[in-house]
Order: sequence, then C-alpha cells, then structure tokens
Amino acid sequence: MPTRTCRTCNARRPLYKRYTCGYDRAKLYYCVVRDDLTDMESSCGEWRKRGIEYDLTSQRFDKAEQDIRYIMEQLLTET
Repeated sequence: MPTRTCRTCNARRPLYKRYTCGYDRAKLYYCVVRDDLTDMESSCGEWRKRGIEYDLTSQRFDKAEQDIRYIMEQLLTET
C-alpha cells in the first residue's frame, strides 16, 4: 500500500451526511487543495504530511475556564 494516499494527507477533510436523527461521516472526503471529493485510497501530487497541531493560546484556556464555570453553576442550581 502506498503511503502517500488521501488517508495520510493533511489536506483531507471529512464529509458528513445528514440523516433524520443527526449526522454521520460519509465514506468520501474533501480535498482542500484540489477542491474536489476524494476517497481514502486516492492520491495526487499535492500530498501534505499530516502534522499534529496544538492550540495553546490563552484565549482557548480562558474559554475553557468560562465553560467549566458555567457547567458548575448549572450543576449547583439543579440540586
């Protein structure tokens, strides 16, 4: 199996199907570079190595703290 397929590409984004009760992942994917639909075994010259991206900004932590405070308030008012 070649390693430079859409399965390992960073430009691949999942697509979701809408059902009556919610959403589910489709078997097709979207390539943001080629602006086209693709499946997992496709390949092209625009392959990008997948990297791990971290969002360690202070805004994200502030938002998480606000969310936790809100959840705690909701839990305390229910009892």
